[in-house]
Amino acid sequence: MSLSLDRDELNSIRKSYYNLLAHFIHMESAKEDFIDGIFKWGVQLDFSKKDIYDVIANPMSIRFTKPKDKVEAIEWVYDLVYMIYLDGKVEDIELEITTEYAKKLGFEPHIVNDLLKAIVTAPYDGIEKEEVRAEIKQFVNENLGK
Repeated sequence: MSLSLDRDELNSIRKSYYNLLAHFIHMESAKEDFIDGIFKWGVQLDFSKKDIYDVIANPMSIRFTKPKDKVEAIEWVYDLVYMIYLDGKVEDIELEITTEYAKKLGFEPHIVNDLLKAIVTAPYDGIEKEEVRAEIKQFVNENLGK
């Protein structure tokens, strides 16, 4: 299964990916399988292997950026969960990476599974992906504040 992305969605996911990469590349204790999974995502997003290797070889070339608020943070996590779902194969390591990142951004670990469930069930419920994203942002605004 491959879901189509428009240019804005792809750019949003790529930005979230780079921030995730920056977070984990600077961690001394990052698990090797995390880096392998992140590398795989980069290839999925059509980054060249050379670009990804360059970042790994020179980690100071990218920096982690803190989100300006909880809404931006949940968008970043949503992007990554959506990326997990893109190939139709949800792997445990992908969920583990994203859960660790979500915790870094201040969310409870269950948020990743909640987002995945919302994304997976939306088509069966007749809900467009844009509507899912809007509902999540609204929920965060109302319940978690800025």
